[in-house]
Amino acid sequence: MNTMKILLGATIALLVAGLVYSWNAQAVGRRDAPADQLAKQQQTLDEIRLARLEIERLNAETQLALLRQGSRSESPATSSTNEEANRIAEMEALLRKTEEEKAALTNEKEKAERNAQVARDEAGQIGQRAIESRDRVQRRARQITEALVAAVVLEAATDQFGEFIVLQVKMPENAKTGSVLGIRRNDGIIGQLRVTDSNPDGAVATPVIGTFFGGPIDVKPGDELIVPPQF
Repeated sequence: MNTMKILLGATIALLVAGLVYSWNAQAVGRRDAPADQLAKQQQTLDEIRLARLEIERLNAETQLALLRQGSRSESPATSSTNEEANRIAEMEALLRKTEEEKAALTNEKEKAERNAQVARDEAGQIGQRAIESRDRVQRRARQITEALVAAVVLEAATDQFGEFIVLQVKMPENAKTGSVLGIRRNDGIIGQLRVTDSNPDGAVATPVIGTFFGGPIDVKPGDELIVPPQF
């Protein structure tokens, strides 16, 4: 029994020493440590606490078995019945307490692992959505940049009916009456024009209200007009 105690004590000492070393080695950057690293540290701590509780449970179980064996082997004339019964009751209570603590810690550990997995899954989903969103934006920018020019703004003027835009048509099939064209600036579209009249000599368009992102209508000579991407 003494040998078992020595071995169990040494095991606890080694586990605790390993934890302390690991904890101190990362103490400088602990506040800035990634969440997964902190989770691993907590998992290590929980495992050591579980190991300690298991060792305590085994120790209590062993002592209880020895007490019960000794109680049965001694004769009533020489045994201290009440004292032995009290010691057995104490060890039984200690064993129950240790088992309850271990069960509670096991439940907490499993719950923490489930929560961590949920957090990892959610983070993965958010990351995937961010990648997909970024890909869509990049794809749209590329499509805008590579789109063929359907018409070019020659003049922006105003009459009694409002503002109108005179166009030089480059692709008649895309600049028919009723067509909606986007004003390309760099790799984006800043607004849209609707072709109101088209003929072999050119075309006239008017701004589409609400497509200039709430800002003023901004149309300049030389602006290139393209068919906007569908998404």
